[in-house]
Amino acid sequence: MKGWRLPFPPFLAAALGGLAFTWLYFLHYLPPFQRFSVPYDLPGYFYSLHDYAFRSLKAWRVPEWDPYIYCGLSFAGNVQASLFYPPLWAAFAASAGYARLPYLAVEIAVFAHVWLAWLLGYQWLRSRGLRVEAAMLGGAAFAFSGYMMIHLQHFGIACGMAWVPLALQGIDESARSGRWRPLWKTVLGGALVFLAGYPPFFVVFFVCAFVYGLRNPGLALRSTMALLFSLAVAAVQLLPSLESTALMEREARYGSGEFTLDWLYSLLLPSYFDFSMTAPVKTGDYYYAGAAAVLGMVLFVFSGRWRSAGPALAVLFVSLVLFTNPWNLVWRVVEPVPLLSHALRAWYFMGGIMTAIAVLAAEGLDAAMERFSRKGRAVHAASAFLPAAVVLAVLWTVKGSNQLALGVGWSGAIEVAMTGGACLLLLRFAAVQQGWRRAAAIVVLALLAGSDYRIHGTAKWFNASKNDEEEMVREPSPPGMVPAVMARLREDPSIRLASDEFGPTAPTLRVWRLATLQGFDPFVTKEYKEFLADCARFESNWLFYPDPRCEDRLRWMGARYYITTERAEAYRELISRPAWRRISPDADFYQVFELADVRAPGHFLGEGRVRNIEWRPERRVFEVDAQSDGAFVLVESFHPGWRARIDGVPVGCSRYAKAFLQIPVRAGRHRIEFEFRSRGLRLGAGISLLSLVALAGLLFWPAARRRPAAS
Repeated sequence: MKGWRLPFPPFLAAALGGLAFTWLYFLHYLPPFQRFSVPYDLPGYFYSLHDYAFRSLKAWRVPEWDPYIYCGLSFAGNVQASLFYPPLWAAFAASAGYARLPYLAVEIAVFAHVWLAWLLGYQWLRSRGLRVEAAMLGGAAFAFSGYMMIHLQHFGIACGMAWVPLALQGIDESARSGRWRPLWKTVLGGALVFLAGYPPFFVVFFVCAFVYGLRNPGLALRSTMALLFSLAVAAVQLLPSLESTALMEREARYGSGEFTLDWLYSLLLPSYFDFSMTAPVKTGDYYYAGAAAVLGMVLFVFSGRWRSAGPALAVLFVSLVLFTNPWNLVWRVVEPVPLLSHALRAWYFMGGIMTAIAVLAAEGLDAAMERFSRKGRAVHAASAFLPAAVVLAVLWTVKGSNQLALGVGWSGAIEVAMTGGACLLLLRFAAVQQGWRRAAAIVVLALLAGSDYRIHGTAKWFNASKNDEEEMVREPSPPGMVPAVMARLREDPSIRLASDEFGPTAPTLRVWRLATLQGFDPFVTKEYKEFLADCARFESNWLFYPDPRCEDRLRWMGARYYITTERAEAYRELISRPAWRRISPDADFYQVFELADVRAPGHFLGEGRVRNIEWRPERRVFEVDAQSDGAFVLVESFHPGWRARIDGVPVGCSRYAKAFLQIPVRAGRHRIEFEFRSRGLRLGAGISLLSLVALAGLLFWPAARRRPAAS
């Protein structure tokens, strides 16, 4: 047994073991044990974007324009749609047999990235020369800690985090070899972080990776060029996003800094805030790094590995400064630069902090095992496995039920001490063992650390919902609306609707293929908001509710329907106005009103008649019988990607009321066509393709052989 070896490669063993653990970790979210769903932004915002992309691609159409919110926005330019993110395509392919994208497919995609974050984190730490146990626990601190758990709801951050270790591993390998070739990992990782769909997190990644490469001038130059090259690879998404960003109103959203003592306590204590199912008391965010990570950071202080961990310490320092914004210094530097004040967000630098903690914890645990192995004394198995069994029993019997609010606040330190102590004994045992004995210690260590993360992580209220997220989009109609009313709303794709805060959200309406004047997206244009400023109640920069009294404005914009409920002030206003007619039965929760004389939102400014011929997401066709010269207005948000033709002859589009499209029309009968084609998408696709070809060429080009030294 002394020569026992794994029957397959160690990396494959780690991948399979990590996959099995991740499945157990999210057991209650997955069939056949599905009891919870990931709540908040994942179903409320990201799912509808992914579903629209899925159904469009399934119909063999690249979705360039989103006609369902704000009278249209560039879909290719909405980076949060993750349209060009390859792992999302795998979810689409796996769901090809469905008419629409199952919400579970999006959840599984996020969970798979948690596994990937651990696997790539583990491999990165192993490439630094650390032992299996240290790399395993360091990777767990990166992938299964609180920061990742609270961002299960945010597709762009959860998926982007997974690729950070790959990019940093490339920088490490380039530092050791002095060559550019390992930086293909940095290029690929950076591109995937961006394509995952959240630019503020890409900024965090870029800053941290840049700092991580500042070890010598040569490495700094190589790593910076690799980071910039990653943007060229991601140009297919970058350039359309820049088109959309140029039209939006940028907000200063850096924040005032996030440091509080509660933040620090939540990082170190598992239940500093009570998130139990029976008595949820949410007064802060969940950041718990894990007992093994806390142990590793303590051990690192005494490890003497400050030099080898220098780049990680630099990342930690910079991330802490940007995260906490001490004395408001960072904001004073950022505020005068609109692009920085818009793209830089203090809170997301917690991702950089957790990346550094993973390295420091792994280094501390590895240093302890090195000391234990130098002593060379075998430790009796009972002294390692028995404490671990006791701690596991305590965790699962006392805390695992998730019904008792025990260990809340400072008393959670007892759990950290117990779990960390048991981990230390197992590490001491594993340090002097080989073969199956060491393998057994690794398995129990994984169970111990994994139970610590599992019990304090996935089954808590802050990221778990008992709601059936599929119910709101299940055919033939959502709860609270009879199928006949829903069928009425979906009859004419050119017709839009409005709602108040009691009605369905705009992303939910997108899933039902219902266009609305509203939305929930930062890319709404400044001019569009100004057009509705006196006819809507704004709650935020992009969340507003149209006033049903503005009947002429709503009619002109093609809004035939208004959705509300009986308890809303809008309902009382609508029921009293003769232009609005209620079409919902009394029993319905959602009450739908119809506005008279609303047609497709295309208007001829002059004497003449307009007939809608075709209305598709990227294409609008009208027939105009103009009795005089005039102008035709398409009530669609202005974007330079729109092209117009009159009787097949191209004509330039200008702005109407600064927010919409307008073209001149001469007297006579004409066929007017509008088509949306994103310039940035086509140029970006070309740049991305050339960049990938260049990356592949550089990667597979034979390395120059070194000449033998002269004798």
